[in-house]
Amino acid sequence: MFDPPKNFTCVPDAAAAAELERARDAVLKHSKALYEDEFLHQGNYTRYKYALNLPGQTSGSYSRNLNHLWSIGAGVLLWDSSIVEWYYPALTTGETHVAVNRSTAIPVLDRLEGDMKEVAKLVAGAQRVHGQHMCARCIAQYWRDVFAAIRARVRYDLVLDDKTKVLAVVEAEGACDVYHEVAVSFPADDKHNYHGSIAYYKNHKPTVSRGVGLCDWLRRERKQEKVRVVR
Repeated sequence: MFDPPKNFTCVPDAAAAAELERARDAVLKHSKALYEDEFLHQGNYTRYKYALNLPGQTSGSYSRNLNHLWSIGAGVLLWDSSIVEWYYPALTTGETHVAVNRSTAIPVLDRLEGDMKEVAKLVAGAQRVHGQHMCARCIAQYWRDVFAAIRARVRYDLVLDDKTKVLAVVEAEGACDVYHEVAVSFPADDKHNYHGSIAYYKNHKPTVSRGVGLCDWLRRERKQEKVRVVR
């Protein structure tokens, strides 16, 4: 399965971009042998033994396509490029994927075709990448870790954990009316009062209204915190 980008404006190195363009042109030159007439949905990716990911996107930007390739049960081939993503330190060529370029792609595939044990090893490694790094829970945890690290490094807790200090900053900047609470409410219904049901949301439209400003919200939260402490 091939997913050739149309351009490589995201590649800063001119020589690397030129090599990628030559590889793209080679793919497009033999498009009849490589392309299917109908659009290939992600659900059909599993029909292929190998998935080759090329840097960039068909419209000329970043593509998250690689995120989906680790779990499809195929051996993942990554184009040898300077472009990296946050989880690349967890990758090991020959274990989780195979790196190829214009001169090695065909020999690598020929070698893999003669060694199904190596292919099975790559498939297992790719699925391990998905299970440990690319699943929805994994990505959410990554962003939690990133923001927690930034918070600790910058010491946001010294201000953001103290609503009195936040209120002082907002008031000093005159930003009380810049941010407002958004209140979303659903009408009650005896038949469909479970808010998690599809039937409930089909039969009820939410009411969205503008709530209090940021300063009033902070004052309310401070008051509620004091009440909780007293209780």
